[in-house]
Amino acid sequence: MPASSKSLSKGKPVLVSQIEKRPLQIAASLEQNSEHPLARGIVEKARSREIRLLKVTKFLAHSGAGVEGVINGKRYFLGRTKYGPVTLISGNKLLATFSFADTLKSGD
Repeated sequence: MPASSKSLSKGKPVLVSQIEKRPLQIAASLEQNSEHPLARGIVEKARSREIRLLKVTKFLAHSGAGVEGVINGKRYFLGRTKYGPVTLISGNKLLATFSFADTLKSGD
């Protein structure tokens, strides 16, 4: 029987880690214009908690690695690093680690 290339998940990752308000606000602000599925999960979680997004300057996207930008004069990086799947870092300080889950599609 040939292997199917169909995905078993919905492809809409949901942020499942418990993130404090400020790191979530920073991460969602960095990701607010992204269409990446993980970015959407972060932004949706912030919106569900009614967290106001902040203005980001000096924004840079690192293909396949993450994003960075300056918020209120402080530079942040959000993406994949040696610390875990997706992390928020400022300087050399780890601020948060983000974990995601996806739900399975219902059977047809």
